[in-house]
Amino acid sequence: MKCSQAVLCFAAVGLVTAPATAATIFVSNNANDGTGSFRAAVAAANFDPSITSILFRRDLGTIALESTVIYSGPQDLNIDGRGTDIGSAAPQPFDLFVADGGGDLTLRSLTFRDGDNGVLVLIPPLAEGQVSVTLFDMTVIDNLRFGLSIDEDDPTPEAPFAASISLVVASSHFARNGLLDTDDEDEGDVDAVRVNERGDGDITAAVINSVFIDNGADGFELDEEGLGDATLTALGSSFDDNGVTRVGGDDGLDIDESDDGSIWLNVVDSTFNGSTDDGIGLDEEGGGDLHMTLVQVEASLNADSGISADEGDEGDYEVKFVLVTADDNLDKGADMTEAGDGDFDGRAVTSSFSFNADDGIAVEQLDAGSGVLHLVNVTIEDNGNQAIDADGVDVIENGPSS
Repeated sequence: MKCSQAVLCFAAVGLVTAPATAATIFVSNNANDGTGSFRAAVAAANFDPSITSILFRRDLGTIALESTVIYSGPQDLNIDGRGTDIGSAAPQPFDLFVADGGGDLTLRSLTFRDGDNGVLVLIPPLAEGQVSVTLFDMTVIDNLRFGLSIDEDDPTPEAPFAASISLVVASSHFARNGLLDTDDEDEGDVDAVRVNERGDGDITAAVINSVFIDNGADGFELDEEGLGDATLTALGSSFDDNGVTRVGGDDGLDIDESDDGSIWLNVVDSTFNGSTDDGIGLDEEGGGDLHMTLVQVEASLNADSGISADEGDEGDYEVKFVLVTADDNLDKGADMTEAGDGDFDGRAVTSSFSFNADDGIAVEQLDAGSGVLHLVNVTIEDNGNQAIDADGVDVIENGPSS
């Protein structure tokens, strides 16, 4: 900076703020509060936007919280617990960790157990762009309600929710969350993982080498209520035995898209077995498309259908099954409906839809549009009703099927 007079230089320096240097704060003990505690570290990050990382000392054991820890800072924050276990010391359950500042959040090598909600991420209604949440090597177990909930914080017509949400869950374990004892249908709808996006943004999620098992409602649920898309990629993961306490049952994986966006589901080497409703349940109600690709997937022994996916308005429906097993379900192996004006285009290769209580495959195209389902080396045998129940869809078979 060049200044002709010293006073002008002084004024200019006062108006220009140098970029903050990212800082790390350390958790050195397992106390509920006080110097060196997790609570104090988060409070420091709330106060100082230069703090972007919280690092725990190794071998801290268990932190017994007495109340919720709340991160309200606007900056991105990375929390590395190095194997620390965080739970509740209070007789009444409370939310263990809440983040509501709108920055990206990364949680690594932590356990959250025995809370009301394990982790809540509340995104401010005026947030823009994309808010990212990343979990790696996490254990979230035995929380009364949600294991992880990502939602907007009280949106209003004057402050609509516009941000997109990105979620990555890798090498993590969610079990026995949402075991709330209630006969109320809405009150009991608490999943291991739930993401709500109610504005014009998208939901983009990836699940890698993770487990969602024995949870009260859905194992993993995405609700995209606005104009954006809901996209999930899952690799090497298990979504089994979910809907344990949910009235009427619930799914291993549930994706709902209720406006003009599309659903994109890509799954490789994963299981969706033993849930009290569908193994996979997809519902696309608006004008968007439904795209589903399953490779080396098992969806068996569920109390409803192994795979249930509906496209309920204008939009196309594209499905590819390769090495898929949907056997021994108490309804259908695969139940697919295209109810609007779009086309249905399906292909199943080297897959099995057998021993189901109803149809092996049920596929419908109910309005204007074409429908075709190609079956190559597909086994469909010993189902309680029809092998294939097709309405408005041409079925082209090549290889064994019965």
